[in-house]
Amino acid sequence: MKTNKKITRQRFNTDPSFERTRENIAEFNNAGKAVTVFKGAFRDMLIVAGDKKINNRLQRIAMRILKTDPVSDRGQRSVAKGDFAMLKRFNFNSRNSLTETIFVRETIQVDRASGKVTISFPAFVPRIRIQASPDATHFQIVAVATAIDFENGTYEYAVQETASLSWDMNTINPISLELQLPAAGKMPIMVALGVNFEQATNKKMYPLNGGTLNAAAIVEVNQAAT
Repeated sequence: MKTNKKITRQRFNTDPSFERTRENIAEFNNAGKAVTVFKGAFRDMLIVAGDKKINNRLQRIAMRILKTDPVSDRGQRSVAKGDFAMLKRFNFNSRNSLTETIFVRETIQVDRASGKVTISFPAFVPRIRIQASPDATHFQIVAVATAIDFENGTYEYAVQETASLSWDMNTINPISLELQLPAAGKMPIMVALGVNFEQATNKKMYPLNGGTLNAAAIVEVNQAAT
């Protein structure tokens, strides 16, 4: 006669046959905590351009980063010890990538000693270098720089944005955005850029299509030398 053993919490936590499952759950939870910290650090960018599936997409990439941890045993691997370069070019809006929205090559300088992050754009003509809906009248360039401690679940961040710029054929002067993080930091520094489209109506700015056409992505990942 076949009998089924009830899987109790104690059995699940101690039975060797569940060891792989326990390891997988532990690492999945670690990745989930890292996603929560990341979303907090980049909240300003999520508001500008985050899509409805971003949590699932971040969880997948967090698991990939966790698996690059070169020192921890299976089940104890952590995002904090992984390769954050895998986040570079991550798009917050999967429907509209940054590289298909802004065709101006930015220059990014990260000075760890001072904590200053500088993002510069050359002069450009918006109608030529910014891909937007014909309904857009204006746009903003938004920048976020963060220093994230995934181990302790803390972060520092800075946000800068341009004024509302006309989406027309007039040349925009060079742009420089400076973001200040703590000096001499040891945590990985990540920089995101976003484009926020607007429509002017009766001298007021309104988000175009509720922000669904906005684009944002991680454009720089700078890990401290070990």
